[in-house]
Amino acid sequence: MQRRKGANGEREAAAALRALGITVTRTARNGVRDGVDVQGANLAVEVKRRKRAPAFQRWLDQAGAAARGGPPNATPIVLARGDATEWALVVRLADLDGLIAAVNASRLAAMHGG
Repeated sequence: MQRRKGANGEREAAAALRALGITVTRTARNGVRDGVDVQGANLAVEVKRRKRAPAFQRWLDQAGAAARGGPPNATPIVLARGDATEWALVVRLADLDGLIAAVNASRLAAMHGG
Protein backbone atom coordinates (compact mmCIF):
# COMPACT_ATOMS: atom_id res chain seq x y z
CA MET A 1 0.00 0.00 0.00
CA GLN A 2 2.73 2.48 0.99
CA ARG A 3 4.82 1.65 -2.09
CA ARG A 4 1.82 2.15 -4.36
CA LYS A 5 1.00 5.45 -2.68
CA GLY A 6 4.63 6.57 -3.03
CA ALA A 7 4.78 5.53 -6.68
CA ASN A 8 1.51 7.34 -7.40
CA GLY A 9 2.86 10.44 -5.66
CA GLU A 10 6.03 10.31 -7.74
CA ARG A 11 4.01 10.01 -10.96
CA GLU A 12 1.76 12.92 -9.88
CA ALA A 13 4.77 15.08 -9.01
CA ALA A 14 6.47 14.31 -12.32
CA ALA A 15 3.28 15.16 -14.21
CA ALA A 16 2.92 18.46 -12.31
CA LEU A 17 6.48 19.43 -13.18
CA ARG A 18 5.96 18.46 -16.83
CA ALA A 19 2.83 20.65 -16.88
CA LEU A 20 5.13 23.57 -16.04
CA GLY A 21 7.33 22.68 -19.01
CA ILE A 22 10.06 21.00 -16.94
CA THR A 23 11.42 17.80 -18.45
CA VAL A 24 11.68 15.12 -15.75
CA THR A 25 11.56 11.37 -15.40
CA ARG A 26 10.47 9.18 -12.54
CA THR A 27 13.42 6.98 -11.67
CA ALA A 28 11.41 4.40 -9.72
CA ARG A 29 14.19 3.99 -7.18
CA ASN A 30 11.88 4.30 -4.21
CA GLY A 31 13.47 2.90 -1.08
CA VAL A 32 16.97 2.87 -2.53
CA ARG A 33 19.42 4.70 -0.29
CA ASP A 34 20.28 8.07 -1.82
CA GLY A 35 18.02 7.32 -4.79
CA VAL A 36 16.30 10.15 -6.61
CA ASP A 37 12.51 9.85 -7.00
CA VAL A 38 12.15 12.25 -9.93
CA GLN A 39 14.99 13.82 -11.84
CA GLY A 40 15.62 16.21 -14.67
CA ALA A 41 18.40 18.45 -15.91
CA ASN A 42 19.93 19.91 -12.73
CA LEU A 43 17.06 18.59 -10.59
CA ALA A 44 16.89 15.88 -7.95
CA VAL A 45 13.37 15.74 -6.53
CA GLU A 46 12.51 13.88 -3.34
CA VAL A 47 8.75 13.29 -3.40
CA LYS A 48 6.77 12.98 -0.16
CA ARG A 49 3.06 12.28 -0.07
CA ARG A 50 1.31 12.02 3.26
CA LYS A 51 -2.23 11.55 4.53
CA ARG A 52 -1.92 14.59 6.80
CA ALA A 53 -0.61 17.87 5.48
CA PRO A 54 2.89 18.70 6.71
CA ALA A 55 3.44 21.77 8.90
CA PHE A 56 4.71 23.83 6.00
CA GLN A 57 1.25 23.57 4.39
CA ARG A 58 -0.19 25.61 7.28
CA TRP A 59 2.64 28.08 6.87
CA LEU A 60 1.87 28.39 3.14
CA ASP A 61 -1.79 28.99 3.96
CA GLN A 62 -0.71 31.75 6.36
CA ALA A 63 1.59 33.27 3.71
CA GLY A 64 -1.24 33.07 1.16
CA ALA A 65 -3.60 34.96 3.45
CA ALA A 66 -0.93 37.61 4.03
CA ALA A 67 -0.24 37.86 0.28
CA ARG A 68 -3.91 38.55 -0.45
CA GLY A 69 -3.70 41.58 1.85
CA GLY A 70 -0.29 42.65 0.54
CA PRO A 71 0.96 44.14 -2.69
CA PRO A 72 -0.83 43.19 -5.92
CA ASN A 73 0.27 39.83 -7.38
CA ALA A 74 2.29 38.96 -4.25
CA THR A 75 3.53 35.36 -4.33
CA PRO A 76 3.28 33.49 -1.01
CA ILE A 77 6.47 31.67 -0.02
CA VAL A 78 7.84 30.25 3.20
CA LEU A 79 11.46 30.39 4.30
CA ALA A 80 12.28 28.08 7.19
CA ARG A 81 15.29 26.60 8.88
CA GLY A 82 16.17 24.74 11.99
CA ASP A 83 19.11 25.57 14.19
CA ALA A 84 22.39 24.73 12.45
CA THR A 85 20.66 24.03 9.11
CA GLU A 86 20.35 25.93 5.87
CA TRP A 87 17.33 27.96 4.83
CA ALA A 88 14.72 26.06 2.85
CA LEU A 89 12.24 27.65 0.48
CA VAL A 90 8.70 26.31 0.20
CA VAL A 91 6.46 27.50 -2.62
CA ARG A 92 3.32 25.99 -4.10
CA LEU A 93 4.06 24.58 -7.54
CA ALA A 94 1.23 26.71 -8.91
CA ASP A 95 3.05 29.81 -7.61
CA LEU A 96 6.43 28.95 -9.13
CA ASP A 97 6.00 31.27 -12.13
CA GLY A 98 5.10 34.12 -9.76
CA LEU A 99 8.24 33.50 -7.71
CA ILE A 100 10.41 33.44 -10.84
CA ALA A 101 8.81 36.69 -12.04
CA ALA A 102 9.44 38.33 -8.64
CA VAL A 103 13.09 37.25 -8.64
CA ASN A 104 13.59 38.48 -12.20
CA ALA A 105 11.88 41.82 -11.47
CA SER A 106 14.04 42.33 -8.37
CA ARG A 107 17.24 41.53 -10.25
CA LEU A 108 16.26 43.82 -13.11
CA ALA A 109 15.49 46.67 -10.71
CA ALA A 110 18.83 46.16 -8.95
CA MET A 111 20.66 46.29 -12.29
CA HIS A 112 19.00 49.61 -13.03
CA GLY A 113 19.67 51.14 -9.64
CA GLY A 114 16.17 50.57 -8.28
